[in-house]
Amino acid sequence: MIDAAVSYELRRSARSRSIRIAVDRHGRVRVSAPVRARKEDIERVVHGHRGWIAQAVGKALERRAQLPPDLAAETYAHYLRYKERARLLAHRKVKQWNAHFGFTVKRIAIKRFSSRWGSCSYQGNINLHYKLLFLPDRLLDYVVVHELCHLAHLNHSPAFWAAVARVLPDWRTRRAELQSL
Repeated sequence: MIDAAVSYELRRSARSRSIRIAVDRHGRVRVSAPVRARKEDIERVVHGHRGWIAQAVGKALERRAQLPPDLAAETYAHYLRYKERARLLAHRKVKQWNAHFGFTVKRIAIKRFSSRWGSCSYQGNINLHYKLLFLPDRLLDYVVVHELCHLAHLNHSPAFWAAVARVLPDWRTRRAELQSL
């Protein structure tokens, strides 16, 4: 959809109670609105926030331009090129950090996520983004420890963060650094 100067993707949701605007890491503008919201109201809200939108898009694109090329790459060919190296690294790191916990890890998979570094299932499977290969070791360690701790706590409760803090007391700094990428 096009506002006078703002291009955006509109998503309607029955659960949405208000019109919300978000800018993703690629600088894409996404607007979510209640199913019954009138198009004129959506356009008015977007138009009223065009200054904020322009600033947020600029920041996202600037941050993206500062990323190392391998972290910024988005192609499937890039994923295929590095998937196996990422798998070997992930297995080594999970084994290293799991020595602190002793969890049963059923499977480690390398994925091409769009907005996360890893995930964990209640079955004991850990999925990691192939781009972990390009992170500094301290951030890779944070992601692996984070996912391992989900094997004991499938949430972000105080008990989960206490488990992370037992092996990475500076987890907050590492998380903030990772989120800035």
